[in-house]
Amino acid sequence: MSYFTASQIGKALAKARVSAGLSQVEIARRIEKGERTVQSWEKGCTSPDSDEIMDWCTACGVSPITVFMEMTHPDLYKVPDDGKADDELNAELSRLVVNLPPLTKRLLLFILKGSHGSSPPAVISEIAANLHCPLNNRASVCGTIIDQYTYAQIAGLDPCPDAPQPPIDDLKINYKAGRAAAENGAFGYIGQKKK
Repeated sequence: MSYFTASQIGKALAKARVSAGLSQVEIARRIEKGERTVQSWEKGCTSPDSDEIMDWCTACGVSPITVFMEMTHPDLYKVPDDGKADDELNAELSRLVVNLPPLTKRLLLFILKGSHGSSPPAVISEIAANLHCPLNNRASVCGTIIDQYTYAQIAGLDPCPDAPQPPIDDLKINYKAGRAAAENGAFGYIGQKKK
């Protein structure tokens, strides 16, 4: 069963490549494929497997989650969010949230209405501010959070022990990938590289 068409995959990969400022020749060299293979994938004539998509994302310095989200909901990425009316934003949020995994929904509800004592808009602003920082800073913050969370669990200091717990093993995997990408020169998971 295929969730994405070859055309959807090709468009998302081409956008990631162009955003990274890479030519088809450069991406082919980075992922160790022929230029014709790259052209075939981008045109939607053939499709890469999941490992090849991951290699492509790594070569572009872009998060595979962004690429998959664009494949799943291409219509949501046509217009920048700041150009949308409130009703469009509401509809878009509804579509995105309904498709989230159950744990992610519970964690989102915990942020928005949990008894953690922090202002939900402030928590969201904190996350957004972190996302506006270069990748090496974001990875550093993530490492600190992992360390602090782990200590709180070991020491029994979790102020909200009955609230949904984050998938810390997944966070560790993403932290490791973020560190590696930053060390390889990625400025952020947006396809931009340091000059």
